[in-house]
Amino acid sequence: MVKPGIFTRYAKPLALGLWLIVLIGFWFYSHSQGLGPVRLVQEWTRTISESSIGPLIFFAAYAVRPLLLFPVTLLMVAAGFLFGPLTGFALGFVASLASALLGYAIARFVLPELPAANARRDFVKRLQNRSFETVLISRFLLVPGDLVNTLAGFFRIDFRAFALASAIGGLPGLTAAVLFGASFEEFTGGRPEVDWPLLVASAALLGGSLSLSLYLRKRRNARLAGVSPEPHTG
Repeated sequence: MVKPGIFTRYAKPLALGLWLIVLIGFWFYSHSQGLGPVRLVQEWTRTISESSIGPLIFFAAYAVRPLLLFPVTLLMVAAGFLFGPLTGFALGFVASLASALLGYAIARFVLPELPAANARRDFVKRLQNRSFETVLISRFLLVPGDLVNTLAGFFRIDFRAFALASAIGGLPGLTAAVLFGASFEEFTGGRPEVDWPLLVASAALLGGSLSLSLYLRKRRNARLAGVSPEPHTG
């Protein structure tokens, strides 16, 4: 009979090892075939556009993206290109949230727990007490999504707060990327046909997101320095 504690003891190292094998194997194979991230997306979009279950294939590829550490922005753009601004946004929103939750779950249940220490425990406790604000600001500051997902899971950020903050905080970037993808009506390797109103809307939204990110960074830095971010008058 297997001892009760054996599975619990080795489950996380085995899961982590399996994930590393899948990750390394995927990128090694892609590199050996001369397929970088952009080429891979081009191949996937061709396959998805020719399939009757294209949206399902896209959702599955997008949702498991954290396992492969694949650039999320390329898939957001692909959503707009394949399905248009409305359907692309809806599908991208659901898939983005599923992708973020998977990344969170991997970090929370597969990575080893943080060793106990008083100062470290106090820091983690503060993060957990301000779960929603921490994740939301990280999204608005344009911190890489996979990093936010991993740290949130690793530090045991509240799941519901993480999901809600990720859904809200990811909207500006997702919308800009989907509109950018939807602005390309056709792309066959030559000069693309562009829907200029959608492209301008995407650029404006991206500019607004960057401005918000810079503003929040300024406020954060000023708060850490103990001064007001507003200019003094008089």
